[in-house]
Amino acid sequence: MQQQKRTYSQLRWLLNKPSIVIKNTNVCNLSCWFCSTCGKETMPVEKVKEIAKKYNNHSAIIIGGEPMTLPPSYYLDILNSGVEFSMQSNMTMYGLEWNEVLTHKNFTGLSVSGDKFTEFHVFKGMYNQIASVVGYKPPVLVVMDGPFVSSRAKALSWAYLAYENEFPVKINYLLPTGFAKGQENKLLKISEAFSIYNDVFDYWKEKKMMFEVQPLQDIYKYVIGKGGAICPFICDCIRRDAMIDIEPDGSEYPCPPLGDLRKTKKDIRVEIDTHCQICDHFDLCKGCSMRNWIVDYREDTEYCYQATRLFNKIKQLAKEERKCS
Repeated sequence: MQQQKRTYSQLRWLLNKPSIVIKNTNVCNLSCWFCSTCGKETMPVEKVKEIAKKYNNHSAIIIGGEPMTLPPSYYLDILNSGVEFSMQSNMTMYGLEWNEVLTHKNFTGLSVSGDKFTEFHVFKGMYNQIASVVGYKPPVLVVMDGPFVSSRAKALSWAYLAYENEFPVKINYLLPTGFAKGQENKLLKISEAFSIYNDVFDYWKEKKMMFEVQPLQDIYKYVIGKGGAICPFICDCIRRDAMIDIEPDGSEYPCPPLGDLRKTKKDIRVEIDTHCQICDHFDLCKGCSMRNWIVDYREDTEYCYQATRLFNKIKQLAKEERKCS
């Protein structure tokens, strides 16, 4: 077995390159309420190779569904062909047979969704085992896994446990593409997502921003003038040079609600409201994101209130940090 050593900073560099996200399968062993990729489709190995080589100036990330629902031989075929990729996995299906994939010379990195484990100590044991195999601490991804206070608190406390154990932690976007529990036919309103972001911000500030939280981190960086893509708020987010998401059927999306890039060739925005242009936060939301328009959230009157609360908090934090520096 070939041992591969990579530092976390090197992994961050790989993740920050323009990305091609390959959802090679929709099959998953879990049923997370927010997920929009569960199904029965799987992309043939040769198709994965073709896509990765087509976008060879991008950093390829395979995420599924759950990648480990497919056998290690599937990925070894891709790696042995010279294709490089990283993988995001919930790791609940990990076994020693995966070590040959995780230590392959063309495997560029692993990130894990650790909050899918019921007990933290179970995840901790598995995580430390994998870290010893790959030679680095994989980034741990946590998703705000529901629109309710109880699940929100659980995800935050789980993230802090990971931080206390010196695991690199990133809390991911809660996007309005999932389904609220018991309301499977209703998309989560973006105002509800922002309400959650407001609560997450309070926790993040209380913990002195000890771990990465998206989108708060990027908005904060943007406000203090240190970059930040601030997705999902910018209105020009159909950008092939930033990220392309490939579905098992070959569809290309920068973000699932925005449609197939092979069919959507122009900016779907047609106007920006006058009241938006004079808002103090227009520089951040640009009059709502494309996502809002495509899923018809213009009637979501609570959105501006919740977004304003969040933007005010972030700008105040930036002001406080400038005084201290």
